[in-house]
Amino acid sequence: MNDTLVETLSGIRGIYGASLTKEVAQNYARAYGIFLINKFRGKVRVVVGGDTRKSTGILKRIFIAEWRGLGFVVIDVGVATTPMIELAVREYRATGGVIVTASHNEPEYNGWKLLQASGAILGVKQADIVIRLARAGNLNVGGNKKPGKIINRTEDLKNKYVQFILKTIGLKATQQIKQGKYKILVDPNGGAGGVIADKLCKRLGVKMVGVNMRPGQFKRLVVPNKETLAYLTPVINKEQADFGVGLDCDADRAEMLIKSESQIAKERGNMINGHEALALAIDALGPKETIVINLPTAHLIYQVTKKYGARIKEVDVGETNVVAEMEKQKSLVGGEGSNGGVIVAPGKCRDGLLNAVLVLKLMAERKQTLEEIIAGYPLFFEERKIVTARRDKSGLLKTRIREYYKKRGRKIQSAPGVDSGIKILFNQNNWLFFRGSKTEPGVFRIIANGDDRRLVKRMILEGEIIFDKLNR
Repeated sequence: MNDTLVETLSGIRGIYGASLTKEVAQNYARAYGIFLINKFRGKVRVVVGGDTRKSTGILKRIFIAEWRGLGFVVIDVGVATTPMIELAVREYRATGGVIVTASHNEPEYNGWKLLQASGAILGVKQADIVIRLARAGNLNVGGNKKPGKIINRTEDLKNKYVQFILKTIGLKATQQIKQGKYKILVDPNGGAGGVIADKLCKRLGVKMVGVNMRPGQFKRLVVPNKETLAYLTPVINKEQADFGVGLDCDADRAEMLIKSESQIAKERGNMINGHEALALAIDALGPKETIVINLPTAHLIYQVTKKYGARIKEVDVGETNVVAEMEKQKSLVGGEGSNGGVIVAPGKCRDGLLNAVLVLKLMAERKQTLEEIIAGYPLFFEERKIVTARRDKSGLLKTRIREYYKKRGRKIQSAPGVDSGIKILFNQNNWLFFRGSKTEPGVFRIIANGDDRRLVKRMILEGEIIFDKLNR
């Protein structure tokens, strides 16, 4: 098992007790504390929450102890989802906070995400400051004679999150959902989503079939996908649920499934992919503002948004890139179809449960089943491959790939910056995407996506061949 401490803009992650130690946590708590003291020069309020891993409680206590020692007011929200904790920062007017989670990684991993006052994770420059301070170690920030106050808001936050969801969909949609008498299956896999899913469903008048609801009891791999959620299909069929939702440990990622007995499932499969999930959320919200997506999001989104007259802005892969552009464009909705999940302002991250509720909103408004709605979307296909560059050739490979396709007259898209992925357009809806991993040296991901199945297969094969040729 590969265990290298990952320290990036997206957060810190490692196996607890190995690369991720109490000392690492203390260094980051102190580094972030210094950052907040320097930034706000006054009373600091921080939110602390996390998922259901065994080590989460230990790590939370370290952050709480360090920050109380600096005189910070600490707001403990207990076990909560990432969207809930980010909401808490805004609702309780905090200056920042920490989410203790390793998200979709397996239970032996843990980590944390450090937050801005908006609830969003730290930006590039901010994260760089904290990481450099933490790596330096031996941080003497001085003691505070009077420890900071600790406030528990665990139950209050649950109520605030439910209210946030209801406000997002509106009173009319809430009533329509109640009248629809829907039934959904929810599988949090022992993760943080289990602490709020039932309460949310009850407020919406939705009957919930809970699977793997006991906190900290992980019955499948944490990341929700077609393979890990396959065992839910017979349960959805048996219960005749309108759809099922599988969550990761902090419930920012969600994958949805429909009954396998339906005609559309027989034709397309019963998993709603990330591109379709984003399209459903956009349809539910009907935004007029600019919609922000990442480069490897299917052009299905362009077709769905035509009726709303909304402009689409593409950015590089990464939730922070989507959120930053949404703030700039004053967007209502955005997301990464390639990674699953929708971001709805003022939220600053993907929210799996909100995505599911938006689907219910759309079903109630249209008085259609999810199968009927999906059947109205054009079918897009996707193929993926992981390849490895020769040592010290990653940067050169991007240049070579770009030059290769430029000579052949292909239109090329990328975002600003040397780390951006490269998107090669074969026609309006079909494209090939290359991106080097930021956490795995030399690893490249190749994605082909489009509405022409034969062309998609041809593109992914061509991508592998060209990569191998230019990698020599």
